[in-house]
Amino acid sequence: MINLKDDLNKGKNPNKQDLFDLIENINYETNKITSITNLATAANFNADTDEIDADLAEFIKQYILRVKQGNLKSTNGDIMQININDHSNIDFPYHFKPLELAIILDNLLSNSRKAKATEVNVDIKNSSDNTLNIYFTDNGNGIKSSIIDKIFNFGFTTTSGSGLGLFHIKKS
Repeated sequence: MINLKDDLNKGKNPNKQDLFDLIENINYETNKITSITNLATAANFNADTDEIDADLAEFIKQYILRVKQGNLKSTNGDIMQININDHSNIDFPYHFKPLELAIILDNLLSNSRKAKATEVNVDIKNSSDNTLNIYFTDNGNGIKSSIIDKIFNFGFTTTSGSGLGLFHIKKS
């Protein structure tokens, strides 16, 4: 929005596609704020400080099902179908901050959205060493092999984003 304001102040007229993209981004970010508010209200926790002990696999499933499912569209306007495949056979108790996990999930889903994905698969599996593995795959545009080694770098982006999403995910 700041860029749009600056362009308008300089007498530059935005094109229709830029305005459409801006509206889609505003809508997505508004939905994200609403999701976090809903999560905080539903879980009855202080978003800044509270940590919980809970089943991590179940939290991920419930967050996506209750907060995200049916609310996301890819940047080309198609509804994103999110499939959750839980292959974990036991509870996975874990100590974590729900808001931080929600932000990670939102970043991954946002990247799928930007890649024009219409289907996202979330596979949750326990490994033999008692580790919970979560795999995100989608049918979006994909990542070019020439940049794959840069995607977790601070500030690296191929979109109008900040380049912080995957950096934050790697750090978490």
